[in-house]
Amino acid sequence: MKPLVRQQSFGGSPLVRAYLAGEPNALSFYAGPPYELATFRRKLGELNRRFGPKERELAASALKPASSSGKERLARFVTEGGAMVTTGQQAGFLTGPLYTIHKAASAVALAEHLEHKLGILVLPVFWVASEDHDWGEVNSTVLLDHRGRLRRVELESTDPRPLPMSDRAIEGDLDELLPHIAQTVGATRYNSDYIERILDLYRTPGASVAGAFGEAIELLFSGTDLMLADATDPAIKSASLDVLKGAMVDAEEHEGRLERRTKELEKSGYGPQVKVLGDGTNVFYRMDSGRHRLYRQGSDFVVRERRETLAREDLLTKLAAEPELFSPNVLLRPVVESAAFPTLAYVGGPSEIAYLAQASTLFEAYGMLPPVAVPRFSALVIEPGVERLLDDLEVTIDEIRRPRDELVEQLAQREVPKPLGGALRLLRENLAADFERLIEEARELDPTLDGALGSIRNSELAWAGRAERKIVRAIKRSERISLDQLDRLLNSLWPNGRAQERVLNILPYLGRYGRHFLRELERSIRDHWRLPDGS
Repeated sequence: MKPLVRQQSFGGSPLVRAYLAGEPNALSFYAGPPYELATFRRKLGELNRRFGPKERELAASALKPASSSGKERLARFVTEGGAMVTTGQQAGFLTGPLYTIHKAASAVALAEHLEHKLGILVLPVFWVASEDHDWGEVNSTVLLDHRGRLRRVELESTDPRPLPMSDRAIEGDLDELLPHIAQTVGATRYNSDYIERILDLYRTPGASVAGAFGEAIELLFSGTDLMLADATDPAIKSASLDVLKGAMVDAEEHEGRLERRTKELEKSGYGPQVKVLGDGTNVFYRMDSGRHRLYRQGSDFVVRERRETLAREDLLTKLAAEPELFSPNVLLRPVVESAAFPTLAYVGGPSEIAYLAQASTLFEAYGMLPPVAVPRFSALVIEPGVERLLDDLEVTIDEIRRPRDELVEQLAQREVPKPLGGALRLLRENLAADFERLIEEARELDPTLDGALGSIRNSELAWAGRAERKIVRAIKRSERISLDQLDRLLNSLWPNGRAQERVLNILPYLGRYGRHFLRELERSIRDHWRLPDGS
């Protein structure tokens, strides 16, 4: 049996929700309405002016197609022209949470749709954010084993420096960790080879965290035309040189732009996604001690963690000679991407779409329009066994988001035997009716008795409530409700009190369903995801 891939609400901040609803106030911070083709046509006109044969050839040299058909389409892009739909993610262990896969699949689907609607070649691109250095965000992932238990697995690192994932080598006791992962995933004999091919990427001596991540995405999407881009690629560095130089030379102006944009967002009733740091540039610099943000200090720069001042001219000379040492922050990154690639649309999560409201002012600084921000497909995977549990426990998808204690209480109340439940209900009804008659009769004797008798009535009803709670507690202690079943349900659909796609890894689903899982995701995107249409 196949798992059910069900679309979920995308969510997001008030700004993101207003943008997707087409509210003019929010749209003013973006390229335009994301569901109207006219928005994409406006952006396409700008891309055609900026990307000629030379620029397309440079862009193509930075891309790695996941399939032979993708390779052919990339060659056509160089000669014929076209545009790209991009998405991306940090280099999470074993591809990280499920939403990474949802992003890539969404980019493929959107590119196909826009190609059909606009009549041009549109390539889907996945940007491997290999320069990110937050090890704590990517070094672990959560697997759901065949018994519905959560298993967190983690890569070790002995290097405490804030290294980019392109420079951080995979290390630790992999001979113990990887077999443990394979066993936890519980792959069937039909899919075990598939799982092993992904795990083998982490067995390669000296492989980088980012390299293994990129190859895993490539393997998963080898049946599509997805292209892989690594942020450290020399062609990307070459194409983004002017952007990074401008971010350093005009750092004060860019800070002013971001501060004004923040005030505009706040005036419109929205909060900024990224805090603007005083004297902070949008550039990171790679040193022997790791990747550090540059701050302005007079006409020069400083690395605050090291209390080290760097002369402006020296850094600009270093940028020209060794651009690989410099990288953008979260707000400048989409500008760098749009300088390297003809990015028509960016498929992002709620936070990324919020980032673009701020980053759009940086696009203006470089004379570019921002790409159209499109929300990724948001999904909930419901396996057949979990679907049966939902029916057995009579719990809805919306109810599983409630606190566990409340769910246990709800299930226990449902298990109160009908005769006992009827007796409790009759007790409450009789108490209320009897006291109502008593208060009415006593009112003729002395109206001031209403308050006192009402308090006694409330006290008696409270005792009836206590009796019901004692009965419910007894049911909890009995075997009438299965807490193991409830926990299995929560682990699968609302793990650790968070959205499934933000916690669980894809490997267990691949182990149980193989490529059928990816095909089911693609089918659900085609059938349920909202795509741009109209003029």
